[in-house]
Amino acid sequence: MVHSRIDYSRYARGGFLAGVVVFALGIVGHAVGPAVFGSLPAWERTLFVLMEGAASCSRCVR
Repeated sequence: MVHSRIDYSRYARGGFLAGVVVFALGIVGHAVGPAVFGSLPAWERTLFVLMEGAASCSRCVR
């Protein structure tokens, strides 16, 4: 069977860690970006907010 060769726990851990990294980058970019570069364009602010997970909140994204 093909399923016996797939290491699901490894993919689950990798996916979780990738999500944590994206979340952390969103927080750091949102907090540090304006302090370092001044005013950020709207698309960059939106990118950082979406990286923090606001897209999962239907009230947050309109």
